[in-house]
Amino acid sequence: MIVAQCELSNWVDVLDKLDDVLERCCNANSPWMLACDMAGNESDKHLLLTVLQFTALLVEQSFSRHLYSSMDHLTTLLSSSDMTVVLAVLDVLYMFRSVVPLLLHQISPVIVLLFLVTLVTSKLG
Repeated sequence: MIVAQCELSNWVDVLDKLDDVLERCCNANSPWMLACDMAGNESDKHLLLTVLQFTALLVEQSFSRHLYSSMDHLTTLLSSSDMTVVLAVLDVLYMFRSVVPLLLHQISPVIVLLFLVTLVTSKLG
């Protein structure tokens, strides 16, 4: 299968709308819980998972990945208590594997530590 590469700058309007969804899901009314993790936000969580899946596909087919500007929201979503969300975020981050130095520069060690602690505690129950 031959797939054409795209340029993210052609998708700016769509990416802005996707960024709005990511931002809404990252907002927290509580210092310990993201909006997407709160009870009653199941429709937002479903939309978030769809946005992350689309973003992964778009970034995978892009040759201008460095233009993606929602990395801060992705790193915030790594602290979600829902491992489905975390896995979807990791899928998107995996698509940036060719720009790993840029990605590692933007991810705070505190976020990585928080993710690991969350992962371990979720496994313990």
